[in-house]
Amino acid sequence: MRRTRWTATLVLALLAVLALTATWGVQAQGEGDGPREAEIGTFGLDDPPPAGYSVLYMFTGVANDDSAPDKIATSVMCTNYGSTTVNIRVEMFSYEGNSMWFRALDVGPGFSPTFSSQNTVIFFDDEVLGTDEIYQGSGRVLATGSRVICTALLVDPDSDQPSFMARLALYDGSGNPVHASRKVYLPAILKQA
Repeated sequence: MRRTRWTATLVLALLAVLALTATWGVQAQGEGDGPREAEIGTFGLDDPPPAGYSVLYMFTGVANDDSAPDKIATSVMCTNYGSTTVNIRVEMFSYEGNSMWFRALDVGPGFSPTFSSQNTVIFFDDEVLGTDEIYQGSGRVLATGSRVICTALLVDPDSDQPSFMARLALYDGSGNPVHASRKVYLPAILKQA
C-alpha cells in the first residue's frame, strides 16, 4: 500500500514537471543574434548542456545593475591551460531561472578571456552578455574541453580601482565545491627483498 501511494505521488510530480517544462517560455541572448528561445528548460543550472559541451563550473550570486548608484557586474575569467583550442560558453540565469543570457568564444591555448554581464573598466571584456538587471542569479561555465580554469567575481564596473570586488564560490558539474579536499589514492610500491 505504501509503495503504491509513493509511486502515485512520484508519477504526479513527474507529470507536473513535464507540464511546467512544456509551458514555461525561456528567453536567451547570445552569439550576436539577440533574444531567442533558449536551449534550456525549467531547471536552469541542472539542464543538460548543449551538444559537445560539458558543465565545468556552476556559481550562484550573479548580480547585474547598470543604474547609478547601485552599479554592479558579474565577471567570469577563464584560462585554457590545454594544448588545443576549446570553445568556452558562459551562461547567466535570472533569480527565477526563467531568463538566460550567454556568450561563447573559441579560446586558444594559454588565453584568458573575460565574460562580463556588462562592460567593466577594470577588465578587458572579451564577451559582454548584456544581461537585464539580475540579483541573486546563477551561472555556469561550459566548454568543449576539460583543461579550463575559471574565477567568477562581483565587481564595481565603473572604476579601474573598484570600490568592491568579491569572489563567487565555484562548484563542479555535480554541485560539489571546487575547493573541497579530494581523496587521492596512490599505488603502493613494495620493495622486494
